[in-house]
Amino acid sequence: MTRRHQRSATRASVHIRRAAAALATAGWCRGELRDATGRHCILGALMAAPADADTAGRSHIYIRSAMTEPAVYAEPTPAYRARLEAQWRSEGRDPRALSRQFDIAVHNNIAVPTVGAVLDLLQRAADLAERAGD
Repeated sequence: MTRRHQRSATRASVHIRRAAAALATAGWCRGELRDATGRHCILGALMAAPADADTAGRSHIYIRSAMTEPAVYAEPTPAYRARLEAQWRSEGRDPRALSRQFDIAVHNNIAVPTVGAVLDLLQRAADLAERAGD
C-alpha cells in the first residue's frame, strides 16, 4: 500500500505504527529525514506517514514519553540544525516548527544504536497512545 492511498491518520497510535512500518520496510538512517536510498530517520518516517498536524503533534509527545533515556542534549549543534532546517525548507516545510522535534531527531542520531531499538521505541510509543485511547 502506498502512502497516497492511505487515509490521513487521526489516531496517534496508527500514525506511529505507520512510521514504524515505513522504517521496517524501507530502512532506518541517521542524520537525514530521508536518504538517497529511501531510508528515513524517526522524524522522517513520521513525516512520511500521512497524519493531520494535531495527530502528528500527539505522536511526537508519545514518542518523547517513550524514550527511556530522553535526549538531555536535545539542543543540536548549529551545523546539524542548519542542515535539518535547509532540508525542511527544500520540502516546503516551516523550519520554525522544527524546534520541538529536535529531541526526537537528536535521539535518533545519538541515543538510538540500532533499527531494532528504533522499532522498540516506536512500539512503546504506540502502546502508550493506545492505552490513552489515541
